[in-house]
Amino acid sequence: MRLICIPFAGGAASVFRPWSDALPESIEVCAVQLPGRERRLREPLYDAMDPLMRELVAAIGPSLQSGPNPDQPFAIFGHSLGACVGFELARQLRRLYGREPVHLFASARRAPHLPDPAPLHALPEDELAAALRRMGGTPETVLADPELMRIFVPILRADLSVAENYLCPPGPRLRCPMTMLRGDADPMVTKAEALGWREHTRGPFTMRTFAAGHLFLGTHQGQVLELITTALAPVLRAGATPASPLDPTPTHRG
Repeated sequence: MRLICIPFAGGAASVFRPWSDALPESIEVCAVQLPGRERRLREPLYDAMDPLMRELVAAIGPSLQSGPNPDQPFAIFGHSLGACVGFELARQLRRLYGREPVHLFASARRAPHLPDPAPLHALPEDELAAALRRMGGTPETVLADPELMRIFVPILRADLSVAENYLCPPGPRLRCPMTMLRGDADPMVTKAEALGWREHTRGPFTMRTFAAGHLFLGTHQGQVLELITTALAPVLRAGATPASPLDPTPTHRG
């Protein structure tokens, strides 16, 4: 199966490069490279969900209906920004192509119907840098280097704007199993905000808590990959199961 991986704000596809070697060969890691970084450095950034989603769906959707294996199952993993992007991607692929992931992994992000109580994207640079230090994971060599910050801050602001201004519109719940991953010391996501994800699927919901802060993909990579492998193993053994009828009940009313 394919595992579509979407990075956190300011992150790039290279975050997931080690996953291809660490996961079973039966799981193909497909890392999303957002504009404005690495090989797409010169492309304009997205600062809102709708235009980003149009490009992402246009890139991924057709492959679900054509190619050598159009029925190949897929799962989605997203961390922080990637969690809300992955969730909306799952909704749009169902709406436009009639396909849902066999599992959605939402990591380090409050439930998508909950507004952000303390948005960061418009903070002055010194306050933004202080917030990054509190979250951990951003090297001090970056935060202390004006030239690197000149490159990094616009990318980060645009990504944070996508995540912080996104509130999912009412719609049918997903049907796939969903796993929420969080760090118990994450200042960005409370336990109650994390549990809110269970409102968005008819399938089984699981939450896994790590002894970590916000950016735990590096420090807890082995545990994250073990969790993903275990969750996807039944589908790999049995193949994708037929989807149940769509649930007409909205997840919330905006």
